[in-house]
Amino acid sequence: MTFTRKLTRILRDLKHPLRAVDSMRWMRRARRRRTFRNETIYDVGMHEGQDTAFYLKKGFRVVAVEANRVLADAARSRFAPFIASGQLVVLNVGITDNDSDGDLEFFVNDRISEWSSFDQAIAARNGSPVHSVFVPTRTLASIIDEYGPAYFVKIDIEGHDAIALQSLLRVETKPRYVSVENGNQGMLGMLVAAGYDGFKYIQQKGISELRVGRPAREGEYAGHLFPRGASGPFGEETPGRWVDAGQIRTEISRLWDVDGSASRPDHDERVNGWFDLHARHAGAAVPAEKV
Repeated sequence: MTFTRKLTRILRDLKHPLRAVDSMRWMRRARRRRTFRNETIYDVGMHEGQDTAFYLKKGFRVVAVEANRVLADAARSRFAPFIASGQLVVLNVGITDNDSDGDLEFFVNDRISEWSSFDQAIAARNGSPVHSVFVPTRTLASIIDEYGPAYFVKIDIEGHDAIALQSLLRVETKPRYVSVENGNQGMLGMLVAAGYDGFKYIQQKGISELRVGRPAREGEYAGHLFPRGASGPFGEETPGRWVDAGQIRTEISRLWDVDGSASRPDHDERVNGWFDLHARHAGAAVPAEKV
């Protein structure tokens, strides 16, 4: 972790000292937990584990996918008790659209690790320095086939989000909830075709200010302070109401052009923030037992 990132976390915790302490207390409690829920969350684009930590606290089984080996190794160390208990699996792979692709070149951003991508232009944007490594790849569908049906899937992988979503929607048992970073019209169309009927387009700029409700509407209650880069709550704990595809299409069109290939020129993420597309499948099966 860079000095700048460490300083950012310290300043955030100073802004919310009581919440930061409470968040750490709930993580210690989660490490001592003897059982966990049967529902599995797939954290596709784990990065530094900002979301994985939240899902583990809430008692879910987690399969975390991260192409950057350094970050995957750091997560295995940070979350070792959860790996030992079977609650967490960390996979150091990239997501592709073909299981026969083998190892592919991955570009690691040396300044802003969350910009790392299989697309060099994305990884090196704004003149950022990058270096390349080769990583093993898999389809998201093959991972789910191996580790079991998903309750919720979070997708945040720079440049390959649509590839991951397309693979996910090929699985027979659809997850109840899905979120994808900067979801555009094309992604919305895929979700609608797969039977998803409730949607939210959630502003990510103020995620660190969000609080989880009590009692919990997803999993177990756990105090949490969302760090920089976190995706925030999911499922029924997301803010706002679920709307249909027509309404969400209007919201998306304020940021993306009609076919979803480019953002509108008057949208500046640094000023306006960015939005995750959340989807709900009302007919998806939901396991409930603990293991």
